[in-house]
Amino acid sequence: MSGVEKAFEASASLTAATGVTQDSDNRFFDKDSPMPDGLKKELDIALKGYRYALYRAYGASGNERQFLSTKGLINRGASMEQASDLNITATYGKELSLTGNLSESPNIERKMRFDLGTRGHKASFGLFSPDFRSGSLATLNKEINGVAAQYNSKKYEADFVVSQSKSSTKSVSFNGDNTHGPFSLNSFQILENSESVTLNGQVLAADKYYIEYYVGQITFCNPSDSTDCMTIKRSDTVQVSFEERLVLSLNAGAITAFSVKRNLSESGSIGFARVSQEAQRSRQQVLAADTLMLTGASVSSTPEGSFILLNCGSGQYHPGDRFCFVLDTSLKIYKNGAPLTKSADYSIAAAGYMEGIIKILGSYEQDDIFSVEYLYYVRDQIKPVLNEKLVYDGDDIYPLTQGLPRRIYPGSELAFNGVELCSNAECLPPESIPEGSYIIDHIDNHIRITDAAYNPSGFDEWLRVSYFAVPATGGADESDYDHTVYQVFGTAAAGPVNFKFEYGRSESDVSNNPVSVVNEKLVRAPVEAVCPTVSSQPSGDCFFKLRNTNIVELSETVTWSENDQPLFAGRDYEMDYASGAITFRNNIAFAPETVLYASYRYLPDIEEGIVSANASRIAAETRMRGYTLQMKSESTDVFFSPLGGNNTLETSRAYFSVSGSPAPNVALNVSSSRFKVAKDIYGSHSDDNRQLSVSTRWSPGLYSVGYEYARDTTRDDAPTPETDTERAAHTFTVGTAGLWRPGLKLDYSLSKEDFDDRAGSAPNRSTTSGAFAAQYRKNNTFDLKAVFKSSGTDSFGVGVPYSTTTNSRSAILTYYPAELITVTADINSQRVSDTRATAGNNGKDSTGISIVALSRGRLQSVSLNMTKQSFPAYNTGGGSSYSSTSLASQYLLTSALMFSPTVRMFQTDSSGSSSDSISKIAKLEYRPQDKPFEAVLTREWSDTTATSASGTADDSGADIFSFDLKYKRSSKTVFVYRFGRTDMSGATSSSQNTTNTFMVERVPSETKKFNLSYYTLDTDSADSTSQSSLQFESSIKMSKILSWKTTFNKTSFSSSRDPEYNDYSGYLMETKLQADF
Repeated sequence: MSGVEKAFEASASLTAATGVTQDSDNRFFDKDSPMPDGLKKELDIALKGYRYALYRAYGASGNERQFLSTKGLINRGASMEQASDLNITATYGKELSLTGNLSESPNIERKMRFDLGTRGHKASFGLFSPDFRSGSLATLNKEINGVAAQYNSKKYEADFVVSQSKSSTKSVSFNGDNTHGPFSLNSFQILENSESVTLNGQVLAADKYYIEYYVGQITFCNPSDSTDCMTIKRSDTVQVSFEERLVLSLNAGAITAFSVKRNLSESGSIGFARVSQEAQRSRQQVLAADTLMLTGASVSSTPEGSFILLNCGSGQYHPGDRFCFVLDTSLKIYKNGAPLTKSADYSIAAAGYMEGIIKILGSYEQDDIFSVEYLYYVRDQIKPVLNEKLVYDGDDIYPLTQGLPRRIYPGSELAFNGVELCSNAECLPPESIPEGSYIIDHIDNHIRITDAAYNPSGFDEWLRVSYFAVPATGGADESDYDHTVYQVFGTAAAGPVNFKFEYGRSESDVSNNPVSVVNEKLVRAPVEAVCPTVSSQPSGDCFFKLRNTNIVELSETVTWSENDQPLFAGRDYEMDYASGAITFRNNIAFAPETVLYASYRYLPDIEEGIVSANASRIAAETRMRGYTLQMKSESTDVFFSPLGGNNTLETSRAYFSVSGSPAPNVALNVSSSRFKVAKDIYGSHSDDNRQLSVSTRWSPGLYSVGYEYARDTTRDDAPTPETDTERAAHTFTVGTAGLWRPGLKLDYSLSKEDFDDRAGSAPNRSTTSGAFAAQYRKNNTFDLKAVFKSSGTDSFGVGVPYSTTTNSRSAILTYYPAELITVTADINSQRVSDTRATAGNNGKDSTGISIVALSRGRLQSVSLNMTKQSFPAYNTGGGSSYSSTSLASQYLLTSALMFSPTVRMFQTDSSGSSSDSISKIAKLEYRPQDKPFEAVLTREWSDTTATSASGTADDSGADIFSFDLKYKRSSKTVFVYRFGRTDMSGATSSSQNTTNTFMVERVPSETKKFNLSYYTLDTDSADSTSQSSLQFESSIKMSKILSWKTTFNKTSFSSSRDPEYNDYSGYLMETKLQADF
């Protein structure tokens, strides 16, 4: 009996007891009579997911840390562990619905969300991105942890939000490289659909790009069509603003938001919104502050120099060592009250921030007073990551994933063994990679190998690194002041004209809103200069300062006109973010008249505190005689800051457009805009931008012809303009659809663009481009789309004249030539050639081809897969390519015997060094029907030839043999034996690995399963090792939803190399109780 029926039963019983008769409207009724339909509701509840609780016990002797790392217990070593992932869906009648999710697991933040809806109203609880309805000036495009509610009626709409913010605003600006990307956004926790992308000041539609949110890359191609791409030229400026998730229980300031709208008529409304965020202090949850005061007499003087040693206390992870984990951008050093500049007055080694060691470069007196202010990570926020494996995939960038969502602390790898190159599965012995041969990027959380000699080659080489990981600390937009935005918004109509208006007011601390600077001319070297290999005390032409200070960490991109390629921080230069000073190194050579450019973001040097600013928007739209007319006018104070948005410094914008059809089959679009952008937070000077676009297209039937004209001008109002550019482009297009053949569509375009920098800050450029696109579809068996583009750019004016040619091609093919045969291809190639000797050729190419044939007689399957990728060949960063080919098949010799041969080829080429590998695999499977045994025999031969840049070749090979035997004694008991042997040979070493596995599996019933296994691994090499493991597993289904699993493992390891340090023995026991719904 349901709860509703029980309630009615109780009501009926109460009636009988009190003698009250039943009303005629059946409000009460006898318990044996059926429930009236008008009162009966259906309650449906569905619960799916799991919940478990786990108890863990372990212990080890010898090298305990290696045992913990092998068993994955470094970050998951708690004795008690709980996790769940539950989804609930409930409905009560047709009016009330509830959906929810609860997810939590070890080392991952708990997530919960519930949505309740009834009669058009909605409420949400937990972690989510709210659908907050307001105007464009008071948006709430953030991830929050709280409550949101929506009320809807014919006359009123209302929204209310109260929460903690779980995301921080970030903005990235960059110039193109004559390709469509991808371009890095320096983030790997981007909130989906939170971005705003502008190209040369104009907002891009969502179908012009796609973002890989968890990789942090943007590509300017249609998300649904990888052949529909747009080239981002070197003269193009892109700005991307987005929300970056805060992880590890970090929160930004609490958010309160509400809005209300009154619908006055079908076309008229008035609304008000208020959004407020309390002071953002996520750094305070992971960082602590300290100040060190000392005199010159307390400075440590050694033969290597003079050093300030921070008082960080005893070691946190390595006894006897001193670790501080200073936040590098927080470090400020003063001498007698005057700030010191990094590289000029002091230097810090790669591990200096971690160890708290500062080297004083200049002279000082014994009575000088030094003051050091800094923030440092608190102990419980720092996690060690041991022996992360990094595999070469053709690129010299290796993402770090084992410590996520934390990021690597730069220099912490030196507390272990640095970055190591491994040449076998056991990494014995490892080769240490010198510090100058790699760069740690803790913002993007990756390692870049700058010396191609240390990129792994072949199947067996890989990189290994141990390090400390720390949380992200939010963003530069943190402040000690609340941020509030008020807005009035509405709509109205006057005859055929529809109006939309907005007025907003912000109250915020603009001192923490980063300002973007694009292509600041850094220096024009008057004489030839060669910067030293290692930065020392700077002098002459290798030390420069930006116009601004307080640079946002790693926001800069430094390029030179000699080859338009970026220089790398940590390898080619060092940046002191506080002072804006750049010191070049690594033998960077500046020829006379070389021009350097720096793009970056900085925090304005203004007093902290609340500043009020206003913004207004008004738009009108109407349709007249087949035309659509739009007009917009925007005015924004320079200090206006939307919540969660960086200040764009755009102060005004006027826009007008008209579109329609002046004649049959003719489309016309005209748009004109003018907007001003302040050059700094004070609004002392502004860039005046004007843009005009005219396009027309004639489409009488099976073909079409189009023309487009675009003109952009930018000029600042400074007495001596630094910005004075003009861009003019003409584009002609022609296309056909089914004119010569059904299903065939052809398009061709030709464009000419001239870019003129009259201020002399950048080279003038003239670009001619052509594009041809073809698409052919035939029934459901053939679909091909191909796009070919070519553009040539000639440069003149500033710098050395040059010519650049960019060719790109992309194609997607799906073809079914016969039944059960599929051919697919995806080709994307971007090649750039440059007449400058230092620039060379570069590109971004990717090709994938797959052919699969299934089940034709005894031939069960055949598959051919080919992949090739090549990467830019920058003169400073090297180039590389990667290709792989595999051919696999399955052939049925008899009804019980299957033969599966496979051939794989792998090739890499990086800055003169190359590697060629081939692997041949033969697999024989014997699986007779109605027999109690099965057997699988596998043999693999692989050979690798690695050639260095000097021409030295090293050969290595592997011979792998494995044998699996399975004996099914009964339907409840199975015995398995596995034998494996791997022989490795190289130019200087060889080894042999032998494995034996014995396993017994017992399944007494459908609810019970037991497994006992014993595993040994013996390695015979210069450093011989022996490992054994005994493991017992049980799984018992206690009910429909409840199960109990237990695992016990005992492992021992011994090595001929330093056994007192390497040997260990340990056990691990885990028992888990889990409910599955």
